[in-house]
Amino acid sequence: MISAKNYSDAVPLLDRGIAMVGETYVMQDLSDDTGMKLTLAQIEEKKGAARRAAALQYRVLS
Repeated sequence: MISAKNYSDAVPLLDRGIAMVGETYVMQDLSDDTGMKLTLAQIEEKKGAARRAAALQYRVLS
């Protein structure tokens, strides 16, 4: 979806991928910015900036 620049359709698929991963990657002593990126992605999506939201979510999964 992202490679086809279909960002509006990519966002829900990325949401599912993030939900599937959950917090299984989290280590107690690890400090990361995943939560901040996901919050920003939600804000961008609500503003209609699907491209930016998809890019942020993709980075979380990659």
